[in-house]
Amino acid sequence: MKIIGLTPLYNVAENRLFMLRKYIELIEKNGAYAVILPFNSDRKFLEEIVDRLDGIVFTGGLDVAPSYYSEDKTIKQAGRGGSRL
Repeated sequence: MKIIGLTPLYNVAENRLFMLRKYIELIEKNGAYAVILPFNSDRKFLEEIVDRLDGIVFTGGLDVAPSYYSEDKTIKQAGRGGSRL
């Protein structure tokens, strides 16, 4: 059976990691195991984990403020049709 890693979501205000159940359910529905990856800066540790995975889902999260990239906020949402997973 395939093993798919999931990057966790992070709630800054509550200082906690979490995962939306639908990510896990979709992976399992497609015949794979879902593994939530740790928030860990130890590169060797992460490389060992990633080497054992068959794939990674980068779950995303809240939108990043455009000010972090010296950009202005816009309203357009190209290619999404206003919906999200």
